[in-house]
Amino acid sequence: MPVEAPEKLGSRKAQSILKPLGYQKRFVLDRSRFSALLWSRQIGKSWAIALRNVDRAFEQPGRLKVLLSAGERQSRELMRKAQDFARIYDTASRAYEGEFTTEDDVEYKQLEIRLPNDARLIGLPANPDTARGWSGDVTLDEYAVHRDDEEIWRALYPTITRGYELCVSSTPKGKRGRFYRICTEKGPWRVDKMTIHDAVADGLNIDPEELRIGLGDEEAWRQEYLCEFLDEATAFIPWELILGCEHDDASLDLPPDFVPVGDIYIGWDVARWHDLSVMWVCEKLGDVLWTRAVIAMKRVEFSTQMAELANLMDRLKPKRAAIDATGMGEMVAEYAERTWGKHRIDRQKFTVAAKDALAGGLRSAMEDRRIRLPGDEGIRQDFHCIKKTVTAAGNVRFEGEAKGSHADRFWGCALCVEAANAPAMTPGAYVRESA
Repeated sequence: MPVEAPEKLGSRKAQSILKPLGYQKRFVLDRSRFSALLWSRQIGKSWAIALRNVDRAFEQPGRLKVLLSAGERQSRELMRKAQDFARIYDTASRAYEGEFTTEDDVEYKQLEIRLPNDARLIGLPANPDTARGWSGDVTLDEYAVHRDDEEIWRALYPTITRGYELCVSSTPKGKRGRFYRICTEKGPWRVDKMTIHDAVADGLNIDPEELRIGLGDEEAWRQEYLCEFLDEATAFIPWELILGCEHDDASLDLPPDFVPVGDIYIGWDVARWHDLSVMWVCEKLGDVLWTRAVIAMKRVEFSTQMAELANLMDRLKPKRAAIDATGMGEMVAEYAERTWGKHRIDRQKFTVAAKDALAGGLRSAMEDRRIRLPGDEGIRQDFHCIKKTVTAAGNVRFEGEAKGSHADRFWGCALCVEAANAPAMTPGAYVRESA
């Protein structure tokens, strides 16, 4: 974008193809040194961040742009957007050089775009080690879910010492962390708050009410879409605990060539129609459970679900699988027991006492850092929505699991932890059921 014409967004070609919405264009053109994006989910935040960095890189020869995302997957997606934008610009389409690590390269460290004017954009997964040693403009994307956010801040802040710019963006994740303080305390920050309703008023073509009803969780709606920082006093699993257990080496998808080294355990929260049916797979290395796969199925026939379990049992040879044997899950658990033996199948009926034990077991594993989770928003929401309450009669209740598909991943993981914690059983031993 020409320096002498800041009111124009890039070249004519870029303007005709990109068509940013009003709030996106204002952000791209903003020249604040310290900016914070407190934006709703799914309104084009990463899109605008990628465009702004590419746009500024073309007008600033030799300038370095460092973009830190919550994890490797998020970093790749952000840099792919940046690559697309760079190619749209007239200058880039004439002489563009892009260097990207391939998906198959397990030594992946960073993604880099080099422009003809010697400006560079570097994408990195956020951790204190990768944050050091740079000098240039910095963007912290989804900063509220960065692990070790304070250490990253201390390592990265010197990068902007010589007049460079710093932008942080995220949706709220409770009244905690550096991002919360940036958005609520006095300082040099230009805080741009954009709720889902603000975005619709500025041109975003969606139906907020339809989204709210579909989400079915007023607290999540207020935080994720209305950008409110909510108190975590009622959360059974607070954000700090969730983020502290996330690790880049934990995985949502089982690699095709995965060969387990440690013992494998499976937890299966069974569902058919309204909720998610979730199979959670962990590998135990030392005393730590590493998530290797989270298989979430919606309205999938039981025959297909059983085929998925059979594939896992035959391929991974798990030591034990804990299966939700409540209601429709009872038939599934009985079939699994007959097929693979009582010593490998742990039938769990979701009584009040059993759910208390399962939830407490997962929380203990997280507090002791004996489990590693992939950085996934669906997992975060399912874990965080759980609330433990005690009725006037002294009965324990876990609220949150009855809202749409919420908490299904939580219970799948809790069952997996229970499978790993259960005492060893020998062939012919009788199955243990929770009372």
